[in-house]
Amino acid sequence: MTPKFFAGYDPVDKTLKQVGPDKFVDEPRIEVKLESVEGFLKGELNLVDYYVHINPADPDDVDVRKKRIELTTKHIDQYLYALPKEDKHNKKYDIKVTNIAKQNKLKIEMNSELKKWLASKNTLTAESKNFDNPDIIDIKGPQSLLFLISSNEDPHQLNTYKSIRVAELLTRDCVEIQYKNTEENKNIGVFTKRIYDDYILTEE
Repeated sequence: MTPKFFAGYDPVDKTLKQVGPDKFVDEPRIEVKLESVEGFLKGELNLVDYYVHINPADPDDVDVRKKRIELTTKHIDQYLYALPKEDKHNKKYDIKVTNIAKQNKLKIEMNSELKKWLASKNTLTAESKNFDNPDIIDIKGPQSLLFLISSNEDPHQLNTYKSIRVAELLTRDCVEIQYKNTEENKNIGVFTKRIYDDYILTEE
């Protein structure tokens, strides 16, 4: 007689926790076909990259699915936007760029509250309120932010340009960009095409 196989999952976010025959899998769990979980048993697939999908309209309609998070982005405008400098009247931001002049680098970060809000809109991450794995995020629209670093705050005096994946900003505290060391770096300007509303440039 062919043994029955089960997939045990986290009751909060439905992430897979166990796969195997009856006596090795704790509740909550669903019964699955061997071929659907064979990759886990062979060590070819990672449990944390998969979850149990339960159809709310039909609790008997269940299966194991690979985690995918779909987010939509779009350019707000098509021209280069000069990041305004932070001051007492301008502290609100979705994207903050910090110029660490002594090290010739920029530190780019997304507002943590914005990340939590985006995560809370996704059913897979609603409880943890964060994004952990950039490989499961599907961006519909512009997938990267392009930053142009210029000398003397003039976009025609290009120093460096760098493309940053949106998925990286969602899953990391910050992303750093190294720029060239020149005499004009004291007055660098940072330009981008906006995907989010509010950007600021700070000095450290």
